[in-house]
Amino acid sequence: MGIEWGDGYSVGWLPLMCVVLVILGWGRRWPRCAFVATLAGFATAGLQLGAAAADRALHTPLRAVLDAEFGGFLVDTVAAAGDHDPLRTRLRLQEDAAVRAGEVTLRGVVEAVSIRGHRRLARGGVVVTVAGMAAGERAASWRAGRVVEATMTFRRPARYLNHGVADGERASALNGVSLLGRVKSGLLVEVVQHGTWFAERTARARAAVRERVRRYMSGGSASGPAIVTALLTGDRTAIDPEVRERLQAAGTYHVIAISGGNIAIIVVLVVVASRATGLSRRVASGMAVPLLVVYAAGISAGPSVWRAVATAVAYLAATAFDHRTPPWNAMAVSAVVLTCAAPLEVAGAGFWLTYGATGALLLGARRRDEQARGESAAGRRAWPLQWVAAAMRATVAVELVIAPITAIAFSRLTVAGVVLNLVAVPAMTVAQLAGMGMVAVPAWDAVGETFGVVAGWSTALLVGTAALVDWLPWLAPRVPPPSKAAIAACAVGVALVWRLRPRWFPAAAAFALLAGGAALVAGRGVDGHGPLSLTAFDVGQGEALLLRVTGRRPILVDAGGGGAGGGYIGDRVLAPALWARGVRRLDALVVTHADPDHIGAARSLLRDFGPAHLWTGIGVPGHGESIALDQAARHAGSIAGSLTAGGTLTFGGATIRVLHPPAADWDRPRVRNDDSLVLDVRYGDVAMLLTGDIGADVEREIARQLRPARVRVLKVAHHGSRTSTSRILLNAWRPHVAVISCGRGNAFGHPAPEVLARLGEAGAQVLRTDLEGEVTVETDGRTVSYRSWRHPTPVFVHPRQETSLAVPPSK
Repeated sequence: MGIEWGDGYSVGWLPLMCVVLVILGWGRRWPRCAFVATLAGFATAGLQLGAAAADRALHTPLRAVLDAEFGGFLVDTVAAAGDHDPLRTRLRLQEDAAVRAGEVTLRGVVEAVSIRGHRRLARGGVVVTVAGMAAGERAASWRAGRVVEATMTFRRPARYLNHGVADGERASALNGVSLLGRVKSGLLVEVVQHGTWFAERTARARAAVRERVRRYMSGGSASGPAIVTALLTGDRTAIDPEVRERLQAAGTYHVIAISGGNIAIIVVLVVVASRATGLSRRVASGMAVPLLVVYAAGISAGPSVWRAVATAVAYLAATAFDHRTPPWNAMAVSAVVLTCAAPLEVAGAGFWLTYGATGALLLGARRRDEQARGESAAGRRAWPLQWVAAAMRATVAVELVIAPITAIAFSRLTVAGVVLNLVAVPAMTVAQLAGMGMVAVPAWDAVGETFGVVAGWSTALLVGTAALVDWLPWLAPRVPPPSKAAIAACAVGVALVWRLRPRWFPAAAAFALLAGGAALVAGRGVDGHGPLSLTAFDVGQGEALLLRVTGRRPILVDAGGGGAGGGYIGDRVLAPALWARGVRRLDALVVTHADPDHIGAARSLLRDFGPAHLWTGIGVPGHGESIALDQAARHAGSIAGSLTAGGTLTFGGATIRVLHPPAADWDRPRVRNDDSLVLDVRYGDVAMLLTGDIGADVEREIARQLRPARVRVLKVAHHGSRTSTSRILLNAWRPHVAVISCGRGNAFGHPAPEVLARLGEAGAQVLRTDLEGEVTVETDGRTVSYRSWRHPTPVFVHPRQETSLAVPPSK
């Protein structure tokens, strides 16, 4: 069967046609025809493999079984998954249990679930969180390859439906994680089947490595043992998130992931040891192949490991058969093999980072060899400087190649990596060799402790390199996805670095960096669909509103956060959503109050969008997040101030009145919802009321301050809590459109049925971010329209026609 493409067009027969053309081309001696047909055949075969693999990953039997029973589990539905009682589940573990902050995380594949006493086969990848003190005590027995049974509940991964924001649920599914599970206690997890002989032995070896690293590096920093463990076993779960983020910003995080550099060290050690015993180069290469495969199968191997191992195996196998293949061919063979084995890896950033960086290194090495052949003996005596120059050239080439990839995948452009990798890579090599030494000398504690000290120093140097970015943050800026011009500039830069003579190298590198930077910042204007628009972003159980007027930088009211964490919401949700709208700077960031679901991502947005002003309401003395926000505002150059009732702001052609809170006459011991800023935004005959999280008592106070308007929009308070949106407010405001920001399947039951009923009685059109994704209301001062992520076609509001409540149905 073929794979449907476009309007029912099948491509299933194309690979066969390509094979026929290849045979015809070789037979008739038409090399170009054969070459083009070969490329087309590989492309269409890859398309079919990828489409089939994506369909299997997105529509797993586990999702189908749970959706048929409880509803809402299919990836194509927007509504939250249906609630269900804990189900007895059979799970085959893919990784050793990871212990983090009092919880244990298991990653594996569900084989069956029991529903109403009947076991149902339901395969699908999951990540399960096991809570309780018993989980940490029993985690050592939950090893990769074993089968466990536990009573757990399932939920879908979080997704945030905003234009410009990647669908996190689909990304998780394509990465092998179909659903998330939760077990209340480790006592509910039972090992029912051990793994194979190989799986048990390798799990025991990984546990021994972790124990020895902890033993010999106990006196150093907490990050040292975690990094050495990652270098030896591939397990990076123990690395502190702050250290991870600093290394990512510095462009050196790749060195602690087992990949090409680590595999190269192992290959060199094996080959050198084999040659030292008198074995030939061919035999040494042949011996290294099975050792590499066993090593990769025995550690916590991710895709980067298998990419490096596949390339090394292809090259070593060719050498063992005395076939002197160029490295390019080995890289191509490994790419083809891995694409056939795991087609979805091609869509991942790691695939392109690996092969892009490797290709840049090979180009640099080729250019260096060409230059070396023309050097005189006198020139060779200056080899230290030549080595530094060659390393710098290779590093710049790599950074230029991967810059568009990192900008697209991680919204980061790391210039610091050009210099820092010259220190980080040798530090990683020393740390890995010292870690191997700790494992190889089990009986000599003194030697093991010496290796531990060396590993501690090298990991401290590795982590310390990130301090450069702390001092000079402009070396690792956050950037929007690059344009085609930026990608082209990087390609030209790589070509120049490769082809030009050494004396032109600085100029070529400078051109590439300047051209790429100019292309990245090009078009930093302010766009808009209407004179005034209000967008409620989908940030889960939180709130973030974008207020825009044509010709002015926008204002962001609140910054989300909540359960997903402010850093994630800021970096992965709000920043991409703002960039997708052409926003590069904010006029102001307004924080209605300091609850986590409103202030969570504020520091991240200050860093990325540098608003001219930071406006807050009533402060809480000693509140940690508020203090940190003030410090971040000073660092970003934003002018911090407070808003109180009676204040007025002019925003383009709009006027913003502050209705609440009044100036504080006593110190608050904690953050209160009723201290939220309430803003009345007026533009022509249209008014928008933004109410924060206020309750009914405050609504009664502000109802007396409301002024009439021809068309009225209400941002519903407190995510639709039953204690807000009172009849007093609705009778005074009579909204035509009501926008509710709330998370799918949130634990609070927002929006409350009572609130929906009251809005229905008031005749408001209700728009919910949990059902619609982002919601945008636009006006020219007379007419009002709204649209959403699910329904992008604008719908106009007719103010003189009172309609009943019509909540958009879930598909």
